Amino acid sequence: MSRLIDITGQRFKYLIVLSRHGLDSTKKNTWLCQCDCGETAVCTGLNLKSGNSKSCGCKKHLKGLENPRTITDSERLKERKRALGTVKTWRKQVLKANPFCIKCGSKENLHVHHVVGFADSLHLRTDPNNGTTLCKTCHMDFHIKYGRKTGFSEADLNEFLGGSHERAPILSTGNTVGNIEARIIKYVSRWKEKHGLQDLKKARHYLDKLIEETEK
Repeated sequence: MSRLIDITGQRFKYLIVLSRHGLDSTKKNTWLCQCDCGETAVCTGLNLKSGNSKSCGCKKHLKGLENPRTITDSERLKERKRALGTVKTWRKQVLKANPFCIKCGSKENLHVHHVVGFADSLHLRTDPNNGTTLCKTCHMDFHIKYGRKTGFSEADLNEFLGGSHERAPILSTGNTVGNIEARIIKYVSRWKEKHGLQDLKKARHYLDKLIEETEK
């Protein structure tokens, strides 16, 4: 177990840490803080150190330059806009290849999950093959157990799923049909021994994709 680093008395933007408060629902250390406005707030140490928690909430209503989250640098604004566009493209690619939760098979409330942690893999953040699909509930369950931005890996995902995970690679256009056929054969041939109805649903999904490709 890692040693607790006492941050009592330290200032984080508009907050001064008064004392340790306890643990939150995800077992992270929380701290009682005094805001410059006079109110108190309970924040995790992670949010304080990362800058996600800057006040008790009293600054949220402020607009423009008065809001501590406002970005004024033009180059940073351009970079952020480009990054958001890249993330949207990445998310669409992953969802197209994996249109269901690989944990429970749900097609509702789908989230795109980084296989290797977001903060641990700068060069893989928008690599489609470092993404897979989990529903909202399974995604939350994973991060509660393994952490949120750092420290988790493909091995953790395999453990969470109870074995090696099944996610479709982003298919190259030159070999789309061959990849789809391989997926259909894979799920149909193993459904009785492995995941039952879930595998049959996956096979049906790829059969529909094969029909779409054939009709083009």
